This record gives sequence, structure tokens and C-alpha cells, in this order.
Amino acid sequence: MNAAVERRDRNRQEMRETILASARRILFEQGVASLSMRAVARDIGYSPASLYEYFPSKAVLCQSLFFEGANGLSGWMRAVTESFPENARAQDITGAMAKAYRSYALQNRELYLLVFSNPVPDFVPAEGDRRKASDGFDLLTSAILRGAEQGDMHVDNPVSSAIAAWTVVHGFVMLEIVGYLDGRGESADQLFQDVLTQVGRGLGK
Repeated sequence: MNAAVERRDRNRQEMRETILASARRILFEQGVASLSMRAVARDIGYSPASLYEYFPSKAVLCQSLFFEGANGLSGWMRAVTESFPENARAQDITGAMAKAYRSYALQNRELYLLVFSNPVPDFVPAEGDRRKASDGFDLLTSAILRGAEQGDMHVDNPVSSAIAAWTVVHGFVMLEIVGYLDGRGESADQLFQDVLTQVGRGLGK
């Protein structure tokens, strides 16, 4: 029985990855307007109805596409953290994570806006999906906790500190993507670096 359950779960995960790979290919080759459940089903040779067993809507598919896998946001964040040596300063790690977040969002503008500005009404993700989507946040929280342990950061609560840092970075990126930072007299890169410096001062001891 256990072997059968494991095989079923493995097959389901493989199918999920096949769907996500197809969706990513369509997105990058044809744009978000061309991405649909029907287009993905046609691409992989399945019926549209079968896809809804894995993703209940296009919006949920896009959310999963944005966060999951090595090419998703969480994968990027993990790659950044793993590129640092064990004795690296948490301030350097969190700064690099913030830059990776912005870089990923700018390279996936349409998907970023769709994920964060078009939530799915009454959608409650499965626990496994929620865990995958929160991987990047968990990594940020761990980095901030590490900074507190190193004595480089003043942290009363690593979770609230991570939320504050994420809110600032996310807010900047959203304003940048929709054009509200245009004409501010400085390049967006310089403004972002200034913002990170301010956040670092707030966390630093």
C-alpha cells in the first residue's frame, strides 16, 4: 500500500512539474495573455479538465509558476543564500536576497503583477503549496535570525522583522513596475540601494 501511495504521489508531482514547465514555456515564448489552461493542455496533450485536478484556475497556476522550482522566486532566493559561505554576514545575505527579489520581479513583470494584484477569491492552497510559496520568506527570516545571533542585527521578533523588510522591498518593486518611480531624479538602481541602506540601518545594531 505504501509503495502504491508513493508511486501515485510521485506520478502526481511529475505531472505537476510537466504542467508548470509547459506554462513557463508558453509564458516566456508568447506572453501572459497567451497562457491559459486550454493552451497548456493542448501543449502537453491532455484534456483541460485533467489540468484542473492539479490547478483549479489559471491564477493558481501562475502563483505556483511564480514561486515554485529552481526557476521560481523561492528557487532564486535559495540559490542566493547558498552562494554565501557559512561565516558570511547576515546583512550581506539579506541585501543579496532583496536584489534577487527585485531582479526576478523585473524579469517577470507580467507574472509578478498577475500574482500579487489578482488574488484568487476564496482560494485556500494545499499545505504543501503554501509551504513552497513561503520558502523565500522562511529563508529571509532565517537570515535575519542569523544576524541576531551574530550580533549584527537588533531583532525582537525575526518574523516581524522579515515582514517589515519584505514589505519595503515588495512595495518598492511594485511602485517601480507600475511607473511611480519615474522622474524621481535618480536611477531606480540607486534609489533601491538607498532604500536597502535605510532598511539595513533599521536592523543593524
